[in-house]
Amino acid sequence: ITDIASHPNTLGGIAATTLPFVFFLFRNHFKTHQKLFILFYLAMVLIVIKFSGSRGAMLTLVFFGMIFFFVTRHKVLVMFGVFFFTLILWFFVLDETSKERFRSIGQIDEALTEMSADERVGTSSTSTRIQIYIDGLQLFFSRPILGYGPDSFSEARGLRFGRYQNAHNLFIQCMVDLGIIGLWIFLYLL
Repeated sequence: ITDIASHPNTLGGIAATTLPFVFFLFRNHFKTHQKLFILFYLAMVLIVIKFSGSRGAMLTLVFFGMIFFFVTRHKVLVMFGVFFFTLILWFFVLDETSKERFRSIGQIDEALTEMSADERVGTSSTSTRIQIYIDGLQLFFSRPILGYGPDSFSEARGLRFGRYQNAHNLFIQCMVDLGIIGLWIFLYLL
């Protein structure tokens, strides 16, 4: 995993970002062997997302399922497909640890709010991410024009705050790495 991405969440995110292309290619290729290849690729993406354990990548799957629902003519079929896929994922694919990680989204313990930022790190996924976002914004405002350089969020955060961790947010990563100019180009390309 570390040869492709520095963290399993990053690998899951990379896999999830290919979903719009899978959707586009599937809709615009009419030959059976092309559709089968695209479905095979989709299966590989789903496996990568599952084993990465990335909640963000799994939520992206649900998000693209909803988008697919709104753009397709077969709304009832897609609705049941997404529903049954989610049920299968929840009951047969995800282990109890993964389920607990989903249940914890958005929960911040009251005790955590009384801790210092250094004490909170690693205590709760949500509070840790909030601290990462705060650190990221502080890093961005210290170099807002050009940023720190490509793929430098973790190193810049570690040197400034003593906490080495990925951004867990593509936009904050882009802001810190590339500054406002790079963020504007990135958003334009989206």
